[in-house]
Amino acid sequence: MKRFFSWLLLAITSIAPAMACDNTPPTRPLTLAQVMDRALCNDGSSREAWASVRTQREQLAIAQAPFLPTVTGQANWNRRDSSTQKASSMLDYPYQQHTIGLNLTYLLYDFGNRQATLDQARYLLDALQFSHNTTIQQLMHTSVQYYYQLLARQALVAATQEAERVSQRSVDAAQLRYQVGRGVLADVLQARTALSQAKLNRVRAEGEWQQRQGQLATLMGLAVTTPFELVVPNDQSDQDNPNGTAKALIQQVEVLIEQARQQRPDLAAAEAQYHAAGAAVAAARSADYPTLSLNVSADRQQIGGDHNLNNVIGVAVNVPIFSGFAPIHRTRHALIQQEKQEIAWQDLQKQAALEVWQAWHEIKTAGQAVATGRELLLQAQQSLQVAEGRYRAGVGQILDLLNAQNALASAQQQLIQSSYDWRVARITLARAMGQLDRSVEE
Repeated sequence: MKRFFSWLLLAITSIAPAMACDNTPPTRPLTLAQVMDRALCNDGSSREAWASVRTQREQLAIAQAPFLPTVTGQANWNRRDSSTQKASSMLDYPYQQHTIGLNLTYLLYDFGNRQATLDQARYLLDALQFSHNTTIQQLMHTSVQYYYQLLARQALVAATQEAERVSQRSVDAAQLRYQVGRGVLADVLQARTALSQAKLNRVRAEGEWQQRQGQLATLMGLAVTTPFELVVPNDQSDQDNPNGTAKALIQQVEVLIEQARQQRPDLAAAEAQYHAAGAAVAAARSADYPTLSLNVSADRQQIGGDHNLNNVIGVAVNVPIFSGFAPIHRTRHALIQQEKQEIAWQDLQKQAALEVWQAWHEIKTAGQAVATGRELLLQAQQSLQVAEGRYRAGVGQILDLLNAQNALASAQQQLIQSSYDWRVARITLARAMGQLDRSVEE
């Protein structure tokens, strides 16, 4: 009875309404959580993985069916005509024959075959559910990468625009010195060349920004030409101390690897696949064992004017004797599949440890790069101020000014890229540990 209600609950809970996706163009800047929601709703791989989960739920319900009795009904109607009459016959020809009845068959014992089949279906369902979670985490990680890449390109556009304004100031200063007779035409031409290069850098940055915009729009299920804005994360306090922000994540790497082994859904899916293969071995071994079944039938039969009621109850034993060595080969096949799943599980554990190790070092390196980038930007700003002051005063060279401009632009771009690399590195470590969810924005 408990199994029956379990089967009924599974059948009811497996029917869930589909969530409607919001594909309208956004009218407000999107947060990272909103970007992930849109991407998850419109992604085909996550929907396909969820369809596989629902399919396996039905397979689980099928595997539960042998624990319930099988009931069949039958009804027959016959009309018989004969040209022969016997003295001993009590029937008048022609006559009609009616039969109606029910048959019930219930498997009492099969040496664990149906239980092994049920266990296999359950482990496969667990594996698919964990695989679905893995697909979601992968898509969330991609959403985070696209989100921060777009913000980085947006910040780079602003940086190239600032570099263009700085180059324009150098052109103005060179022209002023040339007009008053304190400079040469070569300085003006070099300054204009630097300005053209700055404009080219700005155009390229704007093009890359537009490409990233279309990439993220497609991921969210929007038209590639849809304009939208993103909320810039307000984590200046985190940027002031990037290494301190990740204190909860940066621990001993052995501890992080152990947490990944316990929390990563792909590892859980691989483990469930291994256990499902073990259940398949048990099912293959028990498939050739005898079975014990209960048979109950009742029918009502009418022949002419006679009525008969028949009730039968009995026990049947089915003993397989020879089936062409198929059970041996099925068992061997199941054992090989179990060995393959065990190897895949072990390899995935090694890969998970490597991913945590790499992400752990990436976040440390990214944090140090942010701190170094700030120092480099401050030095470049001071160097440009000195170079501009010396050139306007007539004691500096145009090459010194242009080099200072290039150094400042390079420092700005490196700091921007390092800042967003640091953000992505935090997300990558969370994904490697199996901890990535919508709260990553907080």
